[in-house]
Amino acid sequence: MPNTEQDNTDTHEEDDVYLIDYFPILWERKWLILLVSVLPTLLVGYILSLAPKQQEVSYIYNSEMSENDISILESRFYSDDNIKKIAAEFRNTDHANYADKLLGTSQQGLKNIASFTVLDRLDIRNKNKELKPGPWTLHLKTKSEYITDACEIFSQNISQVIPLYEEYDLLKNETLDLREKLITIENSKFSLKSSLETKTDTLNSLEAIKSDDRRTSLDDVTLQFDVNKNNLEYLPLSYQVQAAKTSIINLKTQINEQNRESDHYKSLLDLNNELTQRIEKSLATGETIQQYRLSLIDMLEDKKSNEDLIPIDSITHINTNIQRIDSVIAQASPVTKNPKTSAISNNTTKKTAIVFILLVMISVFVSFQLGASQKRS
Repeated sequence: MPNTEQDNTDTHEEDDVYLIDYFPILWERKWLILLVSVLPTLLVGYILSLAPKQQEVSYIYNSEMSENDISILESRFYSDDNIKKIAAEFRNTDHANYADKLLGTSQQGLKNIASFTVLDRLDIRNKNKELKPGPWTLHLKTKSEYITDACEIFSQNISQVIPLYEEYDLLKNETLDLREKLITIENSKFSLKSSLETKTDTLNSLEAIKSDDRRTSLDDVTLQFDVNKNNLEYLPLSYQVQAAKTSIINLKTQINEQNRESDHYKSLLDLNNELTQRIEKSLATGETIQQYRLSLIDMLEDKKSNEDLIPIDSITHINTNIQRIDSVIAQASPVTKNPKTSAISNNTTKKTAIVFILLVMISVFVSFQLGASQKRS
């Protein structure tokens, strides 16, 4: 029994492992650890230092926009049609690879390159802490080799192309409003024409009344007349006839006014359809808002030369569109045309340190495995 306890004690002493026992193993394979950890780490750090650096730039715009306006702007900017136009501009600057990258990037990926935000300032928040409309920014992040061309292309797109989409949407909304007004006018005209027919029939009936049997004049005849449902009046027949004629005159006047108003809206609707076709052509051919504005000026001069044939309302409407576009162009320009460009850290030191730690752990593990294998053999 005592011998058994002594054997167990010896076995436990043999199984005990102390940290100092590992140092000879590590020291024996120090060159292996250095080769596996240090050299690859230096190589990784060198490669990371050669990688293209990212740069960022921000354009600030003074025009006030809400969060909803930013969402609408993003839907226009990130649309496939607009991204194709941006990619075409990059191809024109000999950056075909970057153009292909843009076309193959998801919307979230595009937001990592170009994003929009309303300036977050406390003085533009309401009582519910909701962000009020205010100045907004365009943030660009891309490789340093593309940053110069990217700044020019993206900022030009915001100031010259996106307003064209905005104008197109405004025209479509105006066209819908005009059509709704025309429908309302036509319904009103139908009601007025029905009332006119009723009044005309009433007048014919009144004039057909004869009093030959009693040989009395029309002025001696009185008819029961319901004025306000429960209020009965007795008026001479001549007054009834005069009232009917007056109502007919008023109805005809209202119908004529409705016809003039209908002609006015039809003229504007035709003009809006013409403007819509013109702006669709501009969008399809990649024109800018400036070029579209020039086409409107040409259109205005052409209609002024035929002023006798063109309603004055049409000329006024074109002028209004040109003035609105001038306002949009002024608001679409950034506060600073050449903002400061800043470099984005690649975190080279952090990444290199992580690689070094991982490689040291791997090399130490391999050293222990080799030591154990050597000990067994």
